[in-house]
Amino acid sequence: VSVPEMISIKFEIDSEKKNIATNMVDMIANHTYPHLVPLFEDTKDVIFSKSRPGFRNHIIVAVDNVSKRSNQYLLSGIRDNIAKTLAGECVFIYLDVSSLNEYQEAVMPQLKIDIADAPVVTAVKPPAPSFSSS
Repeated sequence: VSVPEMISIKFEIDSEKKNIATNMVDMIANHTYPHLVPLFEDTKDVIFSKSRPGFRNHIIVAVDNVSKRSNQYLLSGIRDNIAKTLAGECVFIYLDVSSLNEYQEAVMPQLKIDIADAPVVTAVKPPAPSFSSS
């Protein structure tokens, strides 16, 4: 069996087409992930993925009983308008405080959300790395 020789082809792309291609890749990357993600242990990889554009900035929407029509309306409005517009700049997460599981209860102190305040929207941005001179 003979193996064919590897052939490589080089394409020259002008800068305008390269910019268009880069913009398309960025747009696809920004809309590859869901616009609004529920906070569950099995979604933490989606939420905290370093490859996700905007992963360092989180907007958390806490609602009391996600099945209530008013909360569904609120979440769909956030997903379809705000989260879609800001795709790639931050991650939108929602949490139903009426039925917290162990993972969510463990995360709640970090979010600094008072369950009694639901529905509430809060922004979380991790602190910038500090550099110390030793």
